[in-house]
Amino acid sequence: RVSAFFLECIDKKIEITEATKNTVKNIIKNCNPNKIYIPLFCDSHDDHKRTNELLWESLKIINLSKNIEIFSYQVYSFVPANYVLDITKKIKNKKKLISFYKSENIRRNWAHWNVGMNAYLSRFLKSSSEKKYAETFIKFDKSKFESLCSRFFKKKKIIYNNKNYF
Repeated sequence: RVSAFFLECIDKKIEITEATKNTVKNIIKNCNPNKIYIPLFCDSHDDHKRTNELLWESLKIINLSKNIEIFSYQVYSFVPANYVLDITKKIKNKKKLISFYKSENIRRNWAHWNVGMNAYLSRFLKSSSEKKYAETFIKFDKSKFESLCSRFFKKKKIIYNNKNYF
């Protein structure tokens, strides 16, 4: 079963407070996921970084009996991946979902751009003359994700452009 959650945070103003950490904590505890999908922690978009920081801070206050896998996906650039997923059968749905981001689609046709990226990433799938699409991820176990975030988020003035985040 797959569930998606949107925290209804305001763009460029994602707060990391006890309340937001507890919201994430409760979602994780109630859903008991095996996997969490999130943009890569070092993505160039500040809100994507901030989402990772919020997840990392939330994981610190959760007592989990299992090791969740964190699947970090690329948004703005190609990154080395250790997990590839064939999304050929889901590409139309993905395109439709991306079109819901009205404010973002004013400046760029994100569905077109992203489908092109997924077509390019299909080179990591088994060779075929058919049109294919792939999504790539860097897959971390919870402890590796926490370790990387603990180092990455030490120097907020360097990693964030948004002064609200440091």
